[in-house]
Amino acid sequence: MGRVLLLTRGDAQWGLGHLHRVSWLTEALGAQRPPLHPAVCCLDSAEARRFWTGRAARVDFAAPEMDGAQLGAGLALELTDRDVVVVDWLDSAPGLVCALRGSGAQAVLLDDYGPARRHASLVINALLAPLRMDDERVGRARLVGGARYVQLPPAVTRLRGTAAATARAMETELAAPLEPGTEVHSVLVSFGGSPRAQLIELALGALADAGYGGRVIVMPAPDEQPPDGGLDVEWLKAGEQFHSLLAAADLAICGGGLTLYEAAFLGVPAIAIAQPSPVPGHEDHQLGTIGKLAAAGCCLALGMAGEVGREQLSVTLGELLADCQRRGRMSAAGLGLLDGRGLMRTVEEILPLVRP
Repeated sequence: MGRVLLLTRGDAQWGLGHLHRVSWLTEALGAQRPPLHPAVCCLDSAEARRFWTGRAARVDFAAPEMDGAQLGAGLALELTDRDVVVVDWLDSAPGLVCALRGSGAQAVLLDDYGPARRHASLVINALLAPLRMDDERVGRARLVGGARYVQLPPAVTRLRGTAAATARAMETELAAPLEPGTEVHSVLVSFGGSPRAQLIELALGALADAGYGGRVIVMPAPDEQPPDGGLDVEWLKAGEQFHSLLAAADLAICGGGLTLYEAAFLGVPAIAIAQPSPVPGHEDHQLGTIGKLAAAGCCLALGMAGEVGREQLSVTLGELLADCQRRGRMSAAGLGLLDGRGLMRTVEEILPLVRP
């Protein structure tokens, strides 16, 4: 069976979500029988080097100053044994995709909304797409997507049963009157793969103002810890236990990236604050995500970071901490939105493009 190349980038500007998603997809493609022998080409950065260190994937690094057309031309010379190139890039250059096509490889784009998608063979849009999408065509490409294609870490899918059981147990508690705030025992505060000290300080201050008395887990923690407001805070660096902690939390305060989808999948009610992207043309894409999931009932969308005040967040927290029925509805909405098969659906879309 032919082989697959995955092309991506990830650093402080683009975030680490692209790297994580390519890592999961590499693992899933390598587990096929017979295996597809996937390899990764990643734009070089300190963050990318740290991410791929110790992982089983075969990774080559490309010079970060190369534009899409240059990278595509360079790769085209090396693609004689590759049937499919999967590009996780957000906004690919048309020259990149055309060069890949010129090599004879099929081009698959993940969450790409730029003009290059018209030249691809297949476009799979999930995170930034409408929650429900119909199969359609864009140029020569077939476009599929929606929440059912959201890729989640394999570790999260294994935790789903526990989360669902917790949600059912929560529903049985609703018959008894509860003191406001006492039923939320654990709140996870996380704003992506890099610490966001200002947002963390905002969340802690608002929790203190709302009278929250339970445990707070901050992950990843900044090097310099902001004031904790007298709360019981556990400061943790990024690590593999993140999803276990998220699944065990009663409430999450997070951004509008993949963590918000993960919280929904695990049935964890969330208050979401969007972080502006430094990528030109995509500054407010998290704002769209939290709006979609709020409309689906999974979270409460407060707006963009820098525009959300401590008093606004405190009032929202106080209302949600006191309303176990609402949290139960949010939990059920998340569990009903995502089934955790997005990664395998993506693999199933790619497999027919690989020559036997």
